Amino acid sequence: MKAVNANPTQIYQLVMNLCTNSAHVMEKQKGVIRVNLENVASGAVETTAMGLGQGAHVRLSITDNGCGIDAAIIDKIFDPYFTTKTQGKGTGIGLAQAHSIVKSHHGEITVKSAPGAGTRVDIFFPAMKSVTIKKMTRAIRTVFKD
Repeated sequence: MKAVNANPTQIYQLVMNLCTNSAHVMEKQKGVIRVNLENVASGAVETTAMGLGQGAHVRLSITDNGCGIDAAIIDKIFDPYFTTKTQGKGTGIGLAQAHSIVKSHHGEITVKSAPGAGTRVDIFFPAMKSVTIKKMTRAIRTVFKD
């Protein structure tokens, strides 16, 4: 797996916001939330279409089999304070923060959803050049060796 240069606290907040939203829409049914991390090759069709340009990326995907998002509101979900939750159940700021975190890391976020078909959120982060998790782990072990 390639490494990304990211703030761990913000990435935690991002994943928690997205997973919490998925859990909320499935609270009255049994559901599944999947979190996946994978490398995306330089010049991949997806990243080129988004204007991310050359260079490898890492894709973080969060998928649920919940109720899905209506096409009439999907373009509004990252707007600050937009929410479909009832009063007292949320502020609507979580997805706006998620969007902001992704953009601050020079990434891109996409959402694919349809009513009754669940939701998939893909987040693309630029990968660090020639640094892999194995190399980074080895370097960290070397630094903290007794």
